[in-house]
Amino acid sequence: MERRNQDQERRKGMGASQPGERRTKSRRRARKLVGSPPPERNRIEIEQEREVHYWTKTLGVSADELRAAVQKVGPNAAAVREHLGK
Repeated sequence: MERRNQDQERRKGMGASQPGERRTKSRRRARKLVGSPPPERNRIEIEQEREVHYWTKTLGVSADELRAAVQKVGPNAAAVREHLGK
């Protein structure tokens, strides 16, 4: 019985009303922010905000650096990686 109470208190501390609720929402939020890999991993669609976000996180560069690289070498992901030295 004491173990059950400890588990319930721990869940309350996490802010979850049901087991795993908070983690599920966090995962959804993270997926929404970072997004899943774009459909074409070999091409960077700079007009798509979701892809810009994905590629900036993947390559570790700012959106402006990514846009400049795409403008200089084109939307080919391999060429952009090479240009950025990644």
